[in-house]
Amino acid sequence: MKKQILALSLLLTAPLFGMEADSTSVVAAYQPAPRQDYPPTMGFVPEEELLAHYEPLPEDVGARVYALLARHPNIPKLCSLQQQHAAVLAKQPIPGIPSSLSPHNYVFDTDDELNEVVKIAGFHNALRSAISSLGYDPYSKNNPADTVVNAVASKTPRFQHMSTLATMKLLEQAKSGTVVPVKTWAYHLPDHQDNVCDQNYMVVQKRLPKEYKQFSTLDTREKHDVLEKLELAEVWRVLKYANLWNPSEENLWVNSSNQTELAYPDGEKPNNEGAGKKAFRKIAIFGQDLEKAKFNIRNEWDGGHRVFENILKAHCPDRVAEWMAYYDSDTEVK
Repeated sequence: MKKQILALSLLLTAPLFGMEADSTSVVAAYQPAPRQDYPPTMGFVPEEELLAHYEPLPEDVGARVYALLARHPNIPKLCSLQQQHAAVLAKQPIPGIPSSLSPHNYVFDTDDELNEVVKIAGFHNALRSAISSLGYDPYSKNNPADTVVNAVASKTPRFQHMSTLATMKLLEQAKSGTVVPVKTWAYHLPDHQDNVCDQNYMVVQKRLPKEYKQFSTLDTREKHDVLEKLELAEVWRVLKYANLWNPSEENLWVNSSNQTELAYPDGEKPNNEGAGKKAFRKIAIFGQDLEKAKFNIRNEWDGGHRVFENILKAHCPDRVAEWMAYYDSDTEVK
């Protein structure tokens, strides 16, 4: 993992803070990747159907988002990779942006009552997705010098924060009482195109009720009690179906009133997945890369099954063997 981080650092810092390459390369035209055959136990939401699944933004929620943007009219600029890139090159943040609730992405409360949050992908997350869309490994230091410039200029759709909608839809389709979805909407930016792309929409997500506590904030005994009560077979079923990525202690929330319900509000993906036929890693949750979906489950760094295994090892080791058996006996994910 350290090698990946170092390579990514080298990739980003050279084009962004030195070369400012005068790109003469031609950015390849966008060609959607073909749909693949997924088993019924592994879900996906086709890109073209993503918004069709969602109800319009409720009037009161829309009013709060509108008021937030009236107070901070530059927030929509964060949806533009070109605008974020220009700010990085200038070493000056886009003015008038409030403090983010997340160090990796832009997350803002809609109001002081903590009703909802607005989510927009951070620069590095969005850039990695754009680089992958060109067919390059975002973590490699051997990419052409103009890779970042071409990625920023690319018209290939990005789904870094919009992928949250797909994750939540898959959780709804899973119909689980153990891993529950969080109400999520898309907010279309005025004067933008309506095709599904991070450039055209922000994500709005309802805050969890107060009885939900971040797993990482529980004490040792509480963590053990939650894990001891959980239906692990159901956690595995939902993790596999919704292709949950990195369900860490920070990303999981527990209903403290019953200790048997988990929520996963940080549904952002693809993380190193890109759109298009030539993408280095195609988009698993859109049904375009079954191998990537399998990789997400058990990869070495942040695969969903592996991350949850580490949580069990730390707080409920007696159930590790049970958890491992679900993966080991499942031929569909191998």
